[in-house]
Amino acid sequence: MCKGIRKTIIIYLIIAFCFLPSILFSFKSDIYADEIIRVDPQSTGQMQPRVFEDRIVWEDIRDGTSQIYIHDISTGETYPLDPTDSIQTWSSVYSDSIVWQDYRNGYYQIYYYDLSDPATDPIRISATTSDQLYPGIYGDNIVWVDTRDGVHQIYMYSITAETVTRIDPTDYLQTTPEIYEDRIVWADFRPGYLQIYLYDIAADNSTILYPSPNDQRDPSIWEDRIVWVEHDAAIPTPDTPANIKLHDLSSGNTSVISPSSSNQMQPAISGKYVIWLDDRDGQWQVYLMDLMGFSGSSRINPSDELQDYPDISGNRVVWSDWRDLGNYPQTYLYDFPLQMQKNIFGSLFERLKYYLSTIIGIIFRIADNFLSSPQVPDNVKGEAEIENNGDKEIKEEDSQDDSKKEDILKEKEQEKETTGKQEQAIEPAIKLEIYEGPIYSEEDNVCYYRVKAIVTGKPLPDIEFSRDDSNGAWGNNRAQVNLYDLNDSYTLTAVAANRAGTATDVIELCWECDVEEQENDYQPAAAEYGIAFGIDYANPNKYLIQGKQSKISDHTILKTLYSNKKNLDNLGNIYHWLKDEFTSYSAGGKTIGKVTAEELLEKMSLGGCHDYALVYSAVAREIGYPAVMIRTSSIVWIKSFKTDEEEARPRIGHVFVEVYLDNRWILIDPTNGWYFDEGYDPANPVIPLRGNIAGQTEEIYGFYVEKKGFDIWDMGIYNQLDSGISMDEMARRVNLDSIVYPDYNFKRFSEE
Repeated sequence: MCKGIRKTIIIYLIIAFCFLPSILFSFKSDIYADEIIRVDPQSTGQMQPRVFEDRIVWEDIRDGTSQIYIHDISTGETYPLDPTDSIQTWSSVYSDSIVWQDYRNGYYQIYYYDLSDPATDPIRISATTSDQLYPGIYGDNIVWVDTRDGVHQIYMYSITAETVTRIDPTDYLQTTPEIYEDRIVWADFRPGYLQIYLYDIAADNSTILYPSPNDQRDPSIWEDRIVWVEHDAAIPTPDTPANIKLHDLSSGNTSVISPSSSNQMQPAISGKYVIWLDDRDGQWQVYLMDLMGFSGSSRINPSDELQDYPDISGNRVVWSDWRDLGNYPQTYLYDFPLQMQKNIFGSLFERLKYYLSTIIGIIFRIADNFLSSPQVPDNVKGEAEIENNGDKEIKEEDSQDDSKKEDILKEKEQEKETTGKQEQAIEPAIKLEIYEGPIYSEEDNVCYYRVKAIVTGKPLPDIEFSRDDSNGAWGNNRAQVNLYDLNDSYTLTAVAANRAGTATDVIELCWECDVEEQENDYQPAAAEYGIAFGIDYANPNKYLIQGKQSKISDHTILKTLYSNKKNLDNLGNIYHWLKDEFTSYSAGGKTIGKVTAEELLEKMSLGGCHDYALVYSAVAREIGYPAVMIRTSSIVWIKSFKTDEEEARPRIGHVFVEVYLDNRWILIDPTNGWYFDEGYDPANPVIPLRGNIAGQTEEIYGFYVEKKGFDIWDMGIYNQLDSGISMDEMARRVNLDSIVYPDYNFKRFSEE
């Protein structure tokens, strides 16, 4: 047998060297042709593609809402992963496993699907009443950003152990996790700006990767190499230059991948290749560098149109590209098994090295197949094969029993798996405890309690509260109950459930807050922005993240608003876009809390100042501007309310937006096109805007700030009734004699 193998290898070597000259010198051979293809041509948008080996996944809107689609490169087949009416976004793929964030339960949750077992349904990996975002997967582990603890934190789920773990708990924002083998990287805000952190799953410890005075974000990891975006400032503005950095854990070396005065973002690494988006050519385009090459970075596929969301696996690069359908991006694939050798190396030596390594690899695979193939003599054909299933051996006498054997084996495995799970399951137990309160909130005029559920059971039980006025802000096992009157009380019930059973506990809550006459004590903003109305103005990057009501999944509609430079003209463009592209009508406040930014973008219709401000702030964040929504009440109306509450109808208010630009916060009225950009004080509750506001008569005294947040859901307002109660409570407590009128000189966006 060994002689046969040697003979075969010699034959293949002779064939290889016979064709070597034509391989080295035939520059027009098809083997060097560009391998750039549009993966699945169709007339609607495809966003955020991800690739692993032969599989590509992306967000697709061909069915009217964002759904996860999958393309198998080896078969050419394309199909929806799990067709539903819900929004599906931000997918990730590893081998047969797909994960994504899904809105079918009224908030984003991480779902997991195993392609190798198509008979099973998608699995929601951790049922909570809070958002779960940006999933990634490698092997047995899934990572994501979870909001159950009141701040964005990194969580991990083990598929086989069915366990959920909070990675490196902190009180600071964590975002964009990536995982490779037993390492997780993410961007962490604990130093006061974003820095890359590294967590070792096996060692159960974390560390800051490469301390820097500059903002770091969007990490990607492969083996010992980690890449990320690093800005030239701790709190960058939209114009702050950013380059891609690489850190090698084995050597400890850190370097800039491709030094440039241009902006770079969205890096990804696989093997010796790094890709990213680069705007050096006046438009965001995908660039690639071979870390072992000699000629620097290379623009993969030049185009005059925007390219976005690049990803890489081995020799395959995918991205979203706007070249074909204008407002609708398509997923493109670049496969460069030998094309990169021509474009980057370009030398005969490199061609020869690549060619020989390929031939030798083929020969060794052939030899391996010879050695590993079972040698069965003719005289034992039909002899029984024995397969071990635990402690039982199943013999088959001939090939006709194959299907029967497979059925028996499958049945035994399912029985063993079910039995194991039943043995491991433990019934839940639950106990409710008050961990904060009763506390009086002057701003909201409520007496609130925060309650936690202490639970046991295996697997860890899911918890459902009869009421949670925080809407999941404090975590999966915590709830807040607001009491609005001295005689108000509530019995909070919580149910813990797993596959072994359920358990229930209750706790009585009543108003026990001592309330004294409250006076407003607003202080003007310091030279350095601080915290006012619960907004951390010193850290504007916190407000680049969307709220639950302001999420935008389909970015194609925003294409015309993206710009490499950030300035007031861009902010004016958003206002003109709302005025020119949307229909406007007077809803009388009926849409307050009833619609999301995505629904308004789909209908292209706005029903008042709440709708204008919601879409404006959401779009601003999406294209790179930190933004905050502001609810206000007319000062004229507040005076009327204090004189006679019953006669002070209708209520009169307005909604503004604050946007961060050029190291300052700017006040904007997105309904009417007013703005104020010099000397604005976010801590002063008075907005002395004159003019016709939202169809009301002239307000000579302006408006008084009621609440601020990502959106009005973030402010605890979900309908017109909530809005009215909030306005009345604010009007009762405000002391108009103590207010200070700032000297704002408002301007209008150009009407051009």
